[in-house]
Amino acid sequence: IEKLGWIDGAGDFLKFIRSLRYELETGWFLLDRTVYPDFETSTYSFFLDKLADRCRELLLQPSSPRGTCEVLNRVLFHEFGFRGARENFDNPDNSFLHLVLDRREGLPITLCAIYILVARRIGFELDPIGTPGRFMVGCFAGDIPFYIDVWAGGKMIDLEEMGSYLGISMEESSGSILLPVTVSEMLTRGCRNLVHHFSLQGKKEEADMFNSFVMEFDKI
Repeated sequence: IEKLGWIDGAGDFLKFIRSLRYELETGWFLLDRTVYPDFETSTYSFFLDKLADRCRELLLQPSSPRGTCEVLNRVLFHEFGFRGARENFDNPDNSFLHLVLDRREGLPITLCAIYILVARRIGFELDPIGTPGRFMVGCFAGDIPFYIDVWAGGKMIDLEEMGSYLGISMEESSGSILLPVTVSEMLTRGCRNLVHHFSLQGKKEEADMFNSFVMEFDKI
C-alpha cells in the first residue's frame, strides 16, 4: 500500500499513540494526516525552520528569557501575522498544524505548539500549559516562571498575576493547572477539540474517529 502511495493516516496515528514515544512535532503532523493524508510534512518543518532562522537574526546574545520571547512575538505575531481564529473559532481546520501554518490562524493550542516548536529550534525550552480556559505557554528558564498568552499576541503574564488573568482563585484551585502538561495530554486535548468541532458540523464519522483517539490516549 505504501509503495502505491496510499497513506493510512488514522492507522499511523494510532500506532504513534500506542508506541508511547511521544514527540510534539511528529505527533501533531501525524494527527493532521488522519484527515489530510497527502500534505508534505517536510514543507512545514522547513517553514518552522524559517521562522526560527528569522528569530536568530534578531536575537542579541546574551538574551534574557523575556527578551527571547519578545523576539518570538515579533517574528510570529507581527512579521508573519499569526493570530487567533476569532471569527471562525469552531472550524476544525484551526486544529490542524499544517493548515494553521498556511493560514496563520488557529486555536490557542495550535498557536502554542508553533510557538514552542520555533523556540526549541533556537535552543529555548518552553512548555505547554493546559489551563482550563485557555491553552498557554510557560517559561521556567528563570528563577520565577512567567506565562505567554499566544491568543493575546504573546502577552507575558507573571506568576502572581495568573489567577486574576484567568479569572480563578488560585487558593481554591489546584496549583497544578499552572504546571506543564505532557505531549500526550496536549494531543489528547487537540483531539477533544476536533471531536467537538466536527460534532458541531454534523460530521459524525470524523468526530467518532477523534473520540477513538481520545479513548486510546486515556488507556495510557
